[in-house]
Amino acid sequence: MKPPFEGLFGDTCESWILQFLLPMYGIEFDMAELTEEMKLTRQSISKAMKKFSIRGMVKIRKEGRTWFYSINEDSPLVKRFEDLDNALIESMIGSEEFRKIHGAHEKNLSVSS
Repeated sequence: MKPPFEGLFGDTCESWILQFLLPMYGIEFDMAELTEEMKLTRQSISKAMKKFSIRGMVKIRKEGRTWFYSINEDSPLVKRFEDLDNALIESMIGSEEFRKIHGAHEKNLSVSS
C-alpha cells in the first residue's frame, strides 16, 4: 500500500517530504538527515523546502553553518494537510481501524504532555 499522499498525488519530492514531516512536530532535521531518511537529493529537498517555507509550512533555522528544517505545526496549511492525511488513511484502512489507531495516538499524546 502506498503512503496516503503518494497514492493520491503521485510520487513527488513534495509528497514524500510532507508525509515524512507531518508526524514529526517539534523535531528538527538537518539536510544530511533528510537526504538519508528520504533517499532524495539535496537539491530536490532544498527546492521543496523553499516552496514550503514561502507558504509558512516549514520552519528553517540556521545554527552556525548548518540549516535545520521542521514542520510548522502552527501553519493553517499544515493543519489542513494533516486533516487530509488522516482522511486518506481512514479511507485506506477503514473508519473502525482508524479510530482505534487515532484514539491510541491521542491517548499517548495526552500521557506524554
